[in-house]
Amino acid sequence: MQAVVIKLGGSLYSHVPTIITAVKNSRRPCLIIPGGGAFADAVREKDLSDDTAHWMAILAMEEFGRYVSKLGLPVHQPRLHSLRIPSDQQVLLPYQYLREIDSLPGALPHSWDVTSDSISLFFAHRLSLPLLILKSIDRIRIDEKEMSYITAGTRTTTDDLDAFFLPYANSLSVPITIINGKYPDRIFAALHEKEVIGTKIGC
Repeated sequence: MQAVVIKLGGSLYSHVPTIITAVKNSRRPCLIIPGGGAFADAVREKDLSDDTAHWMAILAMEEFGRYVSKLGLPVHQPRLHSLRIPSDQQVLLPYQYLREIDSLPGALPHSWDVTSDSISLFFAHRLSLPLLILKSIDRIRIDEKEMSYITAGTRTTTDDLDAFFLPYANSLSVPITIINGKYPDRIFAALHEKEVIGTKIGC
C-alpha cells in the first residue's frame, strides 16, 4: 500500500498505546506526526511572541513524538534534503526540517493559526501522500453540523481544525481523512482504505 502521513492529535495522549497497536497491525508504511497536546498548551499559557511560541510549540510536538516512539517506532528527524517517503512506520520529528525551510518559499506562517494540523498537511503535501488525521471527535463540525465531506474550495471555518488548515487544504491536492482515534478498529480500517465514520476533505 502507498505510505500515508498520520497526524496523531495530542488530545489522544491516553489512547496512544492502542493507536500504535492498530497502526502496527495495519503494516501500512507511515509517518506519524505528533500533535502538541498538553505540551503545546503549556506554551500557550506563556506571554510569548508569535515567533517564539511557534517554535516552542513545534518542540512540544517533538516531546510528544518521543513518547510515541517509545512504543517501538523509530524516529525520522529529517534535514532539508533528507525528507523521504517511509517504507516502514516512523515518527516524524519536524523541528529541524521546518527550521531549515523557514526562509524558503512555501514555509508556514508563525502564528497560533498554524498548529500540528496544518504542519501535518504541509508534510503530506511535500511527500505527495494522503493524510489521515486522528482526533477525539467522529467528524469535523461546521455550525454545529457534523460533516462527512468538505468540498475543496469551500470557504468556511471550524473550531475542530486550526484556522489556517482549510484555506491551506484548498490550495493543495492532498486527500485528507479525519477520524476518531479513540477507536482502533476505525484506524485499522482507514489504513486499509475502508469506509469509516469520519470527514473527508478535498479530493
